[in-house]
Amino acid sequence: VVLCATSLTLTASLLFFGLLDGPRAIVSAAAVVPALAGMWVGQQIRLRLSVEQFRLAVFWALLLTGLYTFTSRLL
Repeated sequence: VVLCATSLTLTASLLFFGLLDGPRAIVSAAAVVPALAGMWVGQQIRLRLSVEQFRLAVFWALLLTGLYTFTSRLL
């Protein structure tokens, strides 16, 4: 419910301030396809891992993302 409410509010706000015009709306809508594909791939991976393996994979992904963000700001 919160996700839908915030998404609708953000969309309305972007439309109100003129930041979501035709071409941007098309690109934004098209971006849903790879996002859904990524969610499906993630679910398939999750089904094949134990809870502990999945937790470890998520922690490693977060650690690597944080390190990448940190080092990219230094350079």
